[in-house]
Order: sequence, then C-alpha cells, then structure tokens
Amino acid sequence: PYWASGPLRLSESGLEPGATHRYRVAAVDGDGNRAFSAWAQVVVADKLESGYANAVLDAGPAVYWPFEEPSGEVTADWAGGFDGLVSDGVTLDQPGAIVGDPRRSFGFDGASDGLVATQNPVAGPQVFTAETWFRTTSPAGGKILGFGNRSSAESSNYDRHLYVRSDGRLAFGVYPGSTKVVASDSQVNDGEWHHAVATLGPNGQQLYVDGQLVGANAAVTSAQDYQGYWRVGGDQLNGWPQKPSSNYLRGDIDEVAIYDRVLSPAEIIEHFQWGTGNPPNAAPSPAFSTAVTNLEVAFDATGSVDPDGTIAAYDWSFGDGASA
Repeated sequence: PYWASGPLRLSESGLEPGATHRYRVAAVDGDGNRAFSAWAQVVVADKLESGYANAVLDAGPAVYWPFEEPSGEVTADWAGGFDGLVSDGVTLDQPGAIVGDPRRSFGFDGASDGLVATQNPVAGPQVFTAETWFRTTSPAGGKILGFGNRSSAESSNYDRHLYVRSDGRLAFGVYPGSTKVVASDSQVNDGEWHHAVATLGPNGQQLYVDGQLVGANAAVTSAQDYQGYWRVGGDQLNGWPQKPSSNYLRGDIDEVAIYDRVLSPAEIIEHFQWGTGNPPNAAPSPAFSTAVTNLEVAFDATGSVDPDGTIAAYDWSFGDGASA
C-alpha cells in the first residue's frame, strides 16, 4: 500500500565507469496524471577493488552495510535506500573482518545505545538471507542482527535474528507462531572473526558459520508477519531459548547484507573464501600455441579400421620420437 511502500531500487548495468547520467521518477495514476521528481545526476562508479564487496554486490543484496564510515551518524546502504542510523554506543573505524582488505568495521558497546537500524518500516520478508561477520569475547552474549517493529528502544515484535546464546553458541531464530531456533555446536565468543549466514525459504531454516551448514529445520518456512526495521547490535530477546544475559552484543560487526532470496551454499562458501583471503579458484584458461614447425606425423600400421572403412584407433608418432 502507498502508506508503507518502502524504498524502491533501480539497478542498471553495462554503463561506462566515470560516465554521468541523469535520472528522474515519474508517478502516474490511473487517469494518466503524472508528477515528476527533480533530476538526479549520477556518476557511474568504478569496479570496487574489494573482491569481497564485489561478490556481495554481484549476489544482489536488498541491503548492504559495509560499515566503512570513519565518522558520522549514518551508514550508507551500498545496495539501495536503506541507510542506517548509528547510535552513540557504536565506535566507527575499527579493524575490518576481511583478510587483506583495508576496509573497516564498527564496534558495539553491548548496551542499548550500541545500535544501527533502518528508519523506514518494511514488511518482514518470508524469504531472505541475512549475512554478517562478527567477533566477540563477551560471556554475556547478545543479538548481532535481527528484525523488530521498532527502530530504537526495544521491540515488542522481534525475530529473524542471529544471536549469541548464554552458552556462547550462535543461534538463528524466527517466530511463525512459536520460537523456531537452529544453533551451532561450537562456541563463537572466542575473539575470532566468524562469518554468519541465516536463510529462510521454501527449503526451510538454515544457519551457516564460516561457510559450513551448522543447523537446519526443513519444516520451518515462514516467520512472523509484521512491519519492522533491520537492526544491528541488539534488540529484545525475551522468550527465546538460551536467552543471553544481554540483549545487545559487545564486540565488532562488519559487512551486513540482507538479500530477498536464499543464497546458495556455493555463494555462501564463495563469500567466506573471499573474506578469509582465499578467493575461489578461477576456471583454468588454455594457453596453447598453434605454431608448429618441422612436425612429421605418421600413422602406425597397427591402427584398426571400422567395417565402414573409417579409422577407429591409431597412434601418432612425431619426428622427435614422441607419441600420443
């Protein structure tokens, strides 16, 4: 509906880097009346030098917060119109998660002011992937990323979240009428960077840690239906299994991306490989030369012949004594 449409995005490819283009939006009603926005001038960006960021953008996120800002109260959405408001308990310009990449991350203080959130409500997606990198040593646990019906304070509706439980394990929960949670077997509050991916869709509820599937429930294919906001750093967790002592995570968070589809296992592994400084192997390319000099070829007399007269098998012998 028009009162809750949310941001709209236009993606255009194949444009020359450095070129300038103009865009405007026309709103048209059923009677043909039109209203135009002002022209917006856009300079086409060069391809990013970050292999990880390019891999994320190539996967088509609906929201992408790389957390690159050195200062300020807003973090840019590199995918569209969901810029995030940065609260006072967030420290910008921290060392980033991506190996070999000079880009940065945000630090969160583990309190209610340690929060980044969208500002325009949208319908909670029923098919999505939530992806991020995080590290913490906090024994208090807390929510890393989630969806709630408030952009500040604590939500009364809250699910689609990744949180570190009271036992130090990572959990992914949705609420299709009751709490549905899958969790890792290993603790993740070890001070190391971890890649976390949560997916929900027709294939069920899945949780990946560091490229590996660590929890799944094929019977869970939906989440709670409400309008809300994506939040990073914390939110309410009352009523959830293994609730940590803190609703908010104390630690570093980086490279938050939300997709309106389920990423494939291959894509998840690819992102993890880029993040750990081990980019996926490129397909081999042939490097054969067609230059040939002084080549002598002869058929071996033992070659066999099919009944129709065609040669079925033979040996090649070359002038240098080699054969194939």
